[in-house]
Amino acid sequence: MIFARPVFLYSIPLIIVITIIFQLLNYRRKQNSLNNFLATGRKNQLIMSNKTAEIFKDICLLIAIIFFLIAAAGPASEIQLTSISGEGIDILMALDISKSMDAGNPISKLEVVKKSINDLLENRKDDRFALIIFSGSGSIISPLTLDHRTIKSVLNNLSTAYTTSSGTSIISSLIISEKVFERDNQRASVMLLFSDGENFGPDYSDNLQYFQDRKIPIVTIGVGSTEGEPIPTFDNSGKINGYLITLQGDTAITYLEEKTLMELSDITEGIYVYLDQTTRINNTINHFLETFKKKKFKEDVSRLLKYHYEIPLGLAGIFITISLVLERFRRKKIWTF
Repeated sequence: MIFARPVFLYSIPLIIVITIIFQLLNYRRKQNSLNNFLATGRKNQLIMSNKTAEIFKDICLLIAIIFFLIAAAGPASEIQLTSISGEGIDILMALDISKSMDAGNPISKLEVVKKSINDLLENRKDDRFALIIFSGSGSIISPLTLDHRTIKSVLNNLSTAYTTSSGTSIISSLIISEKVFERDNQRASVMLLFSDGENFGPDYSDNLQYFQDRKIPIVTIGVGSTEGEPIPTFDNSGKINGYLITLQGDTAITYLEEKTLMELSDITEGIYVYLDQTTRINNTINHFLETFKKKKFKEDVSRLLKYHYEIPLGLAGIFITISLVLERFRRKKIWTF
């Protein structure tokens, strides 16, 4: 058993020491309160709780906290793999995570895209994928790899909270994509750009020359509504508590800008596809990808980690339940003076 974030384990002794000190101080406080009460001469009114139950309740809560820390430390077993191989094409996926991607009904545009990318990863197991995200700026999430499982894991946790920008800058996706291609020292077969097409950044036409020179087509996948949708805001629990307001005091509306996305694909000899909540990755994209010449890949992998969060989390839940039962038992009237 190994731990991905062992720093949480280092805090366990400290938590135990703090808990013991706190309980000793609490015991002293209760003892002083008891002595003061007895001094009033109202001993016959005193009702004592079950001390044993109280002690075991505190122990159960401490054990639950320890198991939560163990879960946070990322317990995992190591799976050794020598290599992953396949015969396919290189696909770079650029995902718009600007605040406008939170719009959509009944599910957000971002969730529609994430489901579509998961379908793509599932259906094209022999292709290498890279994943980048962009809004006002861009970030590389994964270089080109055959390890689809890792990409899925990261993808499912992505949200618009990763950016503070409410607008999209198309040029940021192009700049960061160039870095992926150069890092891999070879061109990717195709780039898939998932966005609503709203562009609040500078002109990006000069950056498209890079893709034209290397014959990298951009397939643009548009998501959203051309009629416009409000952009929701969320409270701390993740529930919608209103909608984004402009500086003029109006409700901010986001639109699907198909013209922008069509221009990107046309200039780079790609295609534009509209993505709704039912088609996900449709046959048009798959047919386009099948026109590329496949090549053999072999990727060395040193290790993979299989996480076991559910074990300590389950044990923590059991001890919390026990502590609640003990607390109910402790509050019963056991004896009276």
